[in-house]
Amino acid sequence: MLLLPLVFLLKIICILHFERGLLVSSEDIYRLSNTTNPLSYSIELTVDTDCEVDTFTGQVKIIVEAREEENYITLHTSTHITLKTPKVSEEESGNEVEITGNDFNSVTEIRTVTLDSELIVGQQYVLEFSYSAKLSTDKLGLYQSTYENDDGEKVCLLSTQFAPTQARRVFPCFDEPGFKANYDIKIIHPAGTIAISNEPAINTRVARADTLETSFEEVKSMPAYLVGFVIGDLVYNESYEASVRQQVYARENELDHVQFALDFASNVYDYYVKYFQKTLPLKQLKHVAIPDFYFSAMENWGMITYKESRLLFNPEIHPVNLQQSISNVIGHEITHHWFGDLVTMKWWTHVWLKEGFATLFSYYGQDAVNENNDAIQFLLVEKLQYVFTIDSDPDIKPMSKYIEKQADIMANYDKIAYDKACCVLRMMEHAFTSSVFKDALAKYLDQHAYGNTDEDDLFDAIDQSLPSSNRNLNVTQIMRSWTQQGGYPLVTVTLENSLIRLKQERFLDRTDVDLPQGALWSIPVTFYVEDSDSSYQHWLYEEEDTLECEKVLKSCSPDKVFTINHLQAGYYRVNYDEAHWNTLAKTLNADGAKIDVNNRAQLIDDAFNLALTGRLNYSIVFNLVKYLKKETEYAPWAAFQRGIATLKRYLSAQKEYSRLETFVQSIVGQSYRNIALANQYVSKFTRKFSRQIIVSMACEFRLEDCLQEQRNYSYPDLREVYYCNRLRASGNNMYSELRNLLKTTTEPILRAEIISSLGCSTDSTQLAVLLLIAADKSATYKLTDEEQIQLIQSVYRKSHLGVVETLNLFTNENMKNVITKSSELEKLCLDFAKYINSYDLNIKFLQVVKDLLTTAKLVEARAIVHQNLWWIADYGAMALSSLPNPTNGVSGLSGHIGTVVTSFLVLKYFYH
Repeated sequence: MLLLPLVFLLKIICILHFERGLLVSSEDIYRLSNTTNPLSYSIELTVDTDCEVDTFTGQVKIIVEAREEENYITLHTSTHITLKTPKVSEEESGNEVEITGNDFNSVTEIRTVTLDSELIVGQQYVLEFSYSAKLSTDKLGLYQSTYENDDGEKVCLLSTQFAPTQARRVFPCFDEPGFKANYDIKIIHPAGTIAISNEPAINTRVARADTLETSFEEVKSMPAYLVGFVIGDLVYNESYEASVRQQVYARENELDHVQFALDFASNVYDYYVKYFQKTLPLKQLKHVAIPDFYFSAMENWGMITYKESRLLFNPEIHPVNLQQSISNVIGHEITHHWFGDLVTMKWWTHVWLKEGFATLFSYYGQDAVNENNDAIQFLLVEKLQYVFTIDSDPDIKPMSKYIEKQADIMANYDKIAYDKACCVLRMMEHAFTSSVFKDALAKYLDQHAYGNTDEDDLFDAIDQSLPSSNRNLNVTQIMRSWTQQGGYPLVTVTLENSLIRLKQERFLDRTDVDLPQGALWSIPVTFYVEDSDSSYQHWLYEEEDTLECEKVLKSCSPDKVFTINHLQAGYYRVNYDEAHWNTLAKTLNADGAKIDVNNRAQLIDDAFNLALTGRLNYSIVFNLVKYLKKETEYAPWAAFQRGIATLKRYLSAQKEYSRLETFVQSIVGQSYRNIALANQYVSKFTRKFSRQIIVSMACEFRLEDCLQEQRNYSYPDLREVYYCNRLRASGNNMYSELRNLLKTTTEPILRAEIISSLGCSTDSTQLAVLLLIAADKSATYKLTDEEQIQLIQSVYRKSHLGVVETLNLFTNENMKNVITKSSELEKLCLDFAKYINSYDLNIKFLQVVKDLLTTAKLVEARAIVHQNLWWIADYGAMALSSLPNPTNGVSGLSGHIGTVVTSFLVLKYFYH
């Protein structure tokens, strides 16, 4: 008789702790109860920008509506806040409700206010809190951002970073994305400063001597993590060019550098309004540059905050890379006003619903505003091909994963949520067609404006937008195959007589792992035939499928030139049979333009990674990339650079490593000479980036022409490459010059370039000194904590000698002294592990890190090194032996008179 009630109770517990089939431990409950729902907040904060003051005070009034007949209310606060006794009253009558308990769980950061009577469902109550609080020291919550003014004095401003779970540090709140409410904000701040928040200020008055009180218009229907404010001595420029007034705030001595951001924000905002077919209820959109910032930027409703180096652009000293990066970040954050702000995910399981769209449309926005930028090339290199290297881990998480703990929620802001989601969404746009995708997004935004969604709401919008001819497609089933399992597929293509055989399997970065069989994706496989104006799409649902060659390719001849995954729009890799790889290599070497630039990059990236895992012979890879001697576009060169960098990381300790250097010289030599014959101006945007790669690789792999180059080409686009190459060539003077420059310059981008370049030194003593500088806490070089880590990384990432010197100098004790935060120390050690490529180095490495890492992280570090050594043992000799035999004279200009004609032909195209 007891069994039935027990089973029933277990069912209830499972339902309460279940989301989409994922059971949650009940040891600590990190989710708020649903007893009440916040309707509005009235927040009053009193702050001080004095750098010596590290506290503030606040008063908050929250109107809530009762949802359940319970005698308690749960909400979030934190250990940063010291509360006075809270007050609860009925909103309509004003009658106070007696509080019998006020308990705080410092682990879950949930405060439970217990009442002497049950709440009445549908009735509104007022919660009132007065408190004092501490400013944060980790750039989360409310914190001080410091800088030096023109007089060399330290100045502080206050800024916020509430996403994902830090609003609770600043005011008691329902700090979950599903709880949306209105906000009435008032800030009392020092005279001489301004206060900026989500909505425009409606009144600033003198509160008392040396103090101002600024009140803001009410913010409508927003989760707590999107509240934001900045208080400091800032000025702004503005533009009325867009449909919404745009303002860019900065320190006064940086105001001359806001124009690029202002122009781009104005243009891209109106592109999004038109594309999404949804006007936002904004009167102005503010962009605020903050000297110290946790992320690159934060999409607070109506007031986006940015790290200064991701908003300010000085064309006289900043490279084109920064212009592209700033455009990307601005577009990303503005997109969030639709995806994340207007429509918010119900829970952090689906953080990709906002980050994936914001990442994708940051590139689409660049293409819309700057038509010649060809931003998709950058998307392929920076997002798709990069995230492939992460998503090939057998233990990688899926896009949609339920989490509860604060640390897990923060960790969920990763490359899977941003980059993989971006690429999966792009794939579905191509698979379902752009018009269907655009219509679906308009429906999704219109149906859920001011509300919350999960992935099924997006899938439903796509389904509703499909034409009748595609109603047989099960959108939810298709999409869940990508969102609810980790990893991605490899599609293998073979031609057999009149048939095309397709096979899918999970692509892993190593082949010594046994995973459960049966992982399948719904893959839109696209075929593109040379000289064709259209592509053919086939949905691959099963592990294997067969197509008729005539139907797809129109011809079944063995030398038929076709590529699969047109424009590399699909989130999958492709492997062909050896004969077709050779056909593609022959086509590229004869006339690369016959294959789209995106697919040229795809072929190179896929080939390197297939060979890396033993699925393709390196001789095919090295034959394929020979065509690069005539390549001018960015994405193929970037794919080549990444593939070669991986080989260098594995093989740099091998005796025959020079064979790889010689091969790279043979590929980059001609293109480098073309650049040497040209002036510094390149008009096409993408070719500025391919030039950077060519010049950089030329000296990195010791092309004699580059090492002997004496001209100063240190204009912004090539400045970092120039610094690095001069250090590699003749180091002493440049080394001293860069060290002195690091002492004196405060410009963040220039400092980053110097730090990155210093590791290019080929002198072991110089590298040792750099490591000592990184460990030095003195003010000589004014290194930030972040810069200290970057300098160490610059040393060991740039050369095998740098790895050796880092291990020689760094004991675990002085490593601890440099990096005080355990999380940053773990990241550094795990990154360093990737560069350990011999058994001797492994012994030294483990001696350094054994006392620095937790047991779990030490196991992870050992696994990384094991993978390196395993690859070298299994594939290293094969890779080196597959390199073409060295030929005479590949590293110098002499003896190459016959190439001058070719040089000018390529020059004409390259600098068009």
